[in-house]
Amino acid sequence: MNDQPQSESIEASTGGSTVEYDELNAGLLGMIGAFIAVVVLLIVVLLQAWFYNWRGEIAATTTLATNDPQTPLGRAILEQQQQINGYRWINREAHVRAIPIERAMEVVVQEMMPAPNPSRKGENR
Repeated sequence: MNDQPQSESIEASTGGSTVEYDELNAGLLGMIGAFIAVVVLLIVVLLQAWFYNWRGEIAATTTLATNDPQTPLGRAILEQQQQINGYRWINREAHVRAIPIERAMEVVVQEMMPAPNPSRKGENR
């Protein structure tokens, strides 16, 4: 049984056709793998950029316009800004007026500052 050469036993087991072994081109396989990896990475980056752009558009359309006086929120904010930044009467009979918030803060600071004591001027000699 071992009289036959190795190639004849391969031919017999494959039905008479010869089997040839080819060397794999490792360089070409590496290049193909690297190319596929770059393509997949590029697809992932482009999909992520598209997703963030799409999410930004949705956020822009669903966010309430705070500076548009045509919307209820815009009107409310405009009215509040006018109230805190303008002069107006609170009660005419009692002569109570509202002043702008900046001016009110200045008045409070002036009222909280201690008055200069004229009797102490001569003590600092």
